[in-house]
Amino acid sequence: RKDVGPPGLDGGMEDLAATLTGIGQQLGAVVAAALDGIGLDGASDAALLEAVAAAAGIGRLAEAVMVAGAGVVQDRSASAVREERLSTRMGCGTVGELLQRVTRASRRTVAGYERGARAVHQPTSIATGEPRAADYPGLRRALVAGAVGVDGLTAVIGPLSVVPMTAGRAAFLAADEELAASAAGAGATGEPPACAEDLRMQAQVWAIHLDQD
Repeated sequence: RKDVGPPGLDGGMEDLAATLTGIGQQLGAVVAAALDGIGLDGASDAALLEAVAAAAGIGRLAEAVMVAGAGVVQDRSASAVREERLSTRMGCGTVGELLQRVTRASRRTVAGYERGARAVHQPTSIATGEPRAADYPGLRRALVAGAVGVDGLTAVIGPLSVVPMTAGRAAFLAADEELAASAAGAGATGEPPACAEDLRMQAQVWAIHLDQD
């Protein structure tokens, strides 16, 4: 058996892969038809911006799968025995190299997947078989919901990851929840969903606040 993933999950993952492949084919047909001829050039301003926003939403959901997948690839490539690592069995020297081959993305883009995965992945506990809590549970939910993509995720992780934990886990989780809400447009200020740069600035403010506590 070449697939050494957890028993009982192969069917579900194969179904997911098949479903995503089907969605990709349908989307490809829609895009080809929409961009044929004058394409977006003939759209009204409102329709143009709605199409771009909708495409971005699809992209964020796709990134959620790639970040989640990167986390599992990291887990399956972490064995102390080199030959047992997924990356090694696929003929790659690192997780990053394997993800570059699979996604056809740049090293920089794949590094974002890996960094995001380390923040929101829920590894399975060896002792209980249950998933452990993610470091950023709020951002994980925002990622799964398509409210934030890799750019927004890493924009938040950057400032917060260097803050000493002297403020305590509760304060850190409060920052995580508020930034996730901001990404979804559900923050206390009532502002629209924040873009990645806005999230970076908000995370920097939180980092200063947490570092003072």
